[in-house]
Amino acid sequence: MATQNVLVKRALKGAPSTAVMTTNITQLTVDLATLARSRGDANELAEARSRARMTFPCIVGFVGGFAACAVLEVKLGFWALALPVVLSALAVPLGRIEN
Repeated sequence: MATQNVLVKRALKGAPSTAVMTTNITQLTVDLATLARSRGDANELAEARSRARMTFPCIVGFVGGFAACAVLEVKLGFWALALPVVLSALAVPLGRIEN
């Protein structure tokens, strides 16, 4: 997880964490509270809005993936693990394709 955190911080400046969802949920809550109160200078509110715009889709994707995983586990049992294994295997060669 440490390597993943460092890579995201270096490659995607300002992007939310991809390893620890607790951090993202906490940051989104703080940003939404800041925006709801509408207190602070314009720069602080703009930064909170920008962070919330980046973090919200990550949380929605996480929850959607979690729900899909639960459904697959109920329907397919242990075979539900086949989908992430196949997607991971496909990601390796796709990551090597250069533009």
